[in-house]
This record gives sequence, C-alpha cells and structure tokens, in this order.
Amino acid sequence: MRSSLGWRIAGAATVLVAAMVLDQPGAHAGIDASGAWRISEFGMGFIEVWQQTGSSLGTPGFSGTIDSATGAFSLTGDSPTCPVASDTITGTVAPDGLTLTGTLTFHGTFDCCFSMACGSSVFGSRCGNGVLGPGEQCDAGLPTGTTGDCCTAACQFQPGGTACADSTNLCARGGVCDGAGGCTLAYEPATTCAEAAPRGATLQMVSQPDSAPDKVTFKWKKGPAIALGDFGAPFGDTSYELCIYDEAGGVPFNAYHGQPTGGCGTAACWTLSSMGRKFKSKTGAPDGITNVLLKAGAADKAKVEVSAGKLDLALSPFPLQQSPRVVAQVRTSTGQCWGATFSTATKNTATKFSAKSD
Repeated sequence: MRSSLGWRIAGAATVLVAAMVLDQPGAHAGIDASGAWRISEFGMGFIEVWQQTGSSLGTPGFSGTIDSATGAFSLTGDSPTCPVASDTITGTVAPDGLTLTGTLTFHGTFDCCFSMACGSSVFGSRCGNGVLGPGEQCDAGLPTGTTGDCCTAACQFQPGGTACADSTNLCARGGVCDGAGGCTLAYEPATTCAEAAPRGATLQMVSQPDSAPDKVTFKWKKGPAIALGDFGAPFGDTSYELCIYDEAGGVPFNAYHGQPTGGCGTAACWTLSSMGRKFKSKTGAPDGITNVLLKAGAADKAKVEVSAGKLDLALSPFPLQQSPRVVAQVRTSTGQCWGATFSTATKNTATKFSAKSD
C-alpha cells in the first residue's frame, strides 16, 4: 500500500470544512475536480479534498495537471520509503464531474521499490464525500450506501420501511428508514440481563424545566456475581450505555440513553483497579454521563452504578407512563447487561421519578 495513504486518511478530519469552501463541480468552464471526493483503493475508502486551478491539480501528497476539456489527469507524489521512484495516479474525471476512475502506481514496499511497481485501481465519487451536492437527497460520508444506512449508494433516500440500524446505539435494535434519510430505531430492553434482587436496585430521574440540567441515577446491587472480565476493557474496544425504557400499553420506548465517552479534560476518563472500573466526567458531554462505577464481586456484593447530569438529557415527558413498568439496564458492546424492572414508583410527578426494583 502506498506510503502516503496513512496520512491522507489521517487528514480526513479537516476534509469537510475545506470542502464547504471549495467550488462545486461546474463552477468553472469545463470539468472541475475541486472539492471533496470519496476515494476507494485497495478495498478501502476515505475522503480527501482535491484542488484544481486552471490545468493544475493537487491532492494530499500529489500534484499534477488535468485537461478540463476531457477530464484526463496525471498526478505525481514523492515516495518517502522509496528514494529511487515516485508514486503516480493517472485517470479521468467524468464529464459531469461526479465520478473519477484511475490507476495508482506506488512504491511503498521493498519489492515495489526496487523490483517492480505495484498498483491499484482508483475510484472516486462525489456521493459519499459527506457534502450534500447537486442531485443528492442525502450524503452520510463513508457510511453512505452501507448496510443499515438510510442513504443509498446513489445518495438518495432509502424507501420508508427499509431495515436500518445504528451500530453505536446499544439500547436499540435495528429499526426502519423513515423515507427522509432518518432511521427510526426500535428501543427494546435486552431479553437476557442480570437482574437485581427485589428492592436491590434504585432509579431516580429529575426533569428540570427548559434547558436546566436534568439528572438520572441508576444503582444496581444485590444481584448475581460479576467477574472482573465481564466489564470488558474501557480503554480497548468495549462500549457502555445506560438505557432507560418507559412503556405504554406494554410497548417499550426510549426514556433516556447515554454513553460515557468524554468531557474529562486532560485527565483520563476511566480508572482501573483490581476490583473494577470507574468513569468520571467533568462536563458529562456529550450524553450527560458523569459517573460510572463497575465493581466486581460475589453474589449480592457486586455493584453497577451510573449517574447522568449537568446537561439537558432530553428525557421523555414526565410523569413517566410506566404502563406497566420502567426498565433500566446498563449494556455493553460485548453483550453483558445488568438491569432492573420498576413496576411501582415511590414518586412519579411532572418533574421526578423514583422507584425501587421489583
């Protein structure tokens, strides 16, 4: 793989900002390659910005020329790992300026440097670059057209009712597209979840008026034993989410969900010990989670506690319907779950809900 690919992908965070200030296709006479492109090569996709000025064409790490009448272009870039050769991209931008095809010749490995040139086909598309362009109804960037997305590979809305999913939301299973690019998720409690003993778990929710900070606290204890490994690796690839489900006529819906992901300043969000994991956030951003305690232990000794606040948590309307119950669960991306059911509330008003588990 060409050596410049890594830093081209690393620069993708600035692509969308740059793309919005660059001219769109058709702004100049003839073909214009300026702007953001979704580039595919070596079976990988990434977004980068190209800049065309007259017949000059530049991309991250490459420069060359383009014929604005035919769209034919040729780019050359230094190969840091191969002092005797340069990398090249040659190809053609389509007349409508919306796609491009080409060939990459690179020298990023020892064999490709000294023995032969290695190559890959290159495909580029405006659709999937994260910038809504002419003729597009939607553009979700790299996820565009992937399974579960509500924007097709042609940047058009998926028909209403098409199956969709949000891979980052642990509280909901797949839903259906709404026909306007959105995914309406189905919020349902996990069917397999370690339940706290009766009155062993508590749930408190406070809904403040206007944009004042709301509060949610869920404490799970007096339940089955939890091994330290069940908590996964917060510094690795394990994600966590607090899921609160209200019910109306037995049908669950989202009352609140949030993940502990940031707002920790310069300090580490998570701290680890021989007994468990702790999370602490100064701001609660982005979902409001401020504290998490995951403590391993024997039956009736383990604890799972999550608090949210300092933000408007977008709670469902109060009083909660609780018809017939409210369910709270802490779920992980590895399939672990600790939860409780609350059929009777000690308080359920226009501003506060509190209960102990069944």
